[in-house]
Amino acid sequence: VELVRRAREVFVVATPEIPSMALANKRFEELGRLSIPKTRMGLLMNRWQRSDPSVDQIADMAGHSVTRTFSTDYAGRRSAILAGRPLTAQSKLGVAYSEFAAELFGKTIVHDTSLTGKLKSLWGIRETTSVT
Repeated sequence: VELVRRAREVFVVATPEIPSMALANKRFEELGRLSIPKTRMGLLMNRWQRSDPSVDQIADMAGHSVTRTFSTDYAGRRSAILAGRPLTAQSKLGVAYSEFAAELFGKTIVHDTSLTGKLKSLWGIRETTSVT
């Protein structure tokens, strides 16, 4: 409990199904009872698709605004599972995870569309720069 109180940010992870939203709402209530300010709480929406409820509708159901959505990316996950390897940084979901991780550390992912940048991407080389 003390770790949660001291954390800079606390994220509740949910999926866009109604039972998951109800549980997320309960988690936010529990965090509130622990005196965690809403400004330090975030909602991460996993397996979100455009056909799911909108981000605003999800926020209403969960009782908190959505910090970030992560798409389903079945193809990327399937490839990783079949290869017996982690999700690649170049997959749609891998890019979303990398960008979110960079944000947490005050960095931004540089998407270089030059030939050199594309080659670096093929080799899995990612560069970050500080956000000013």
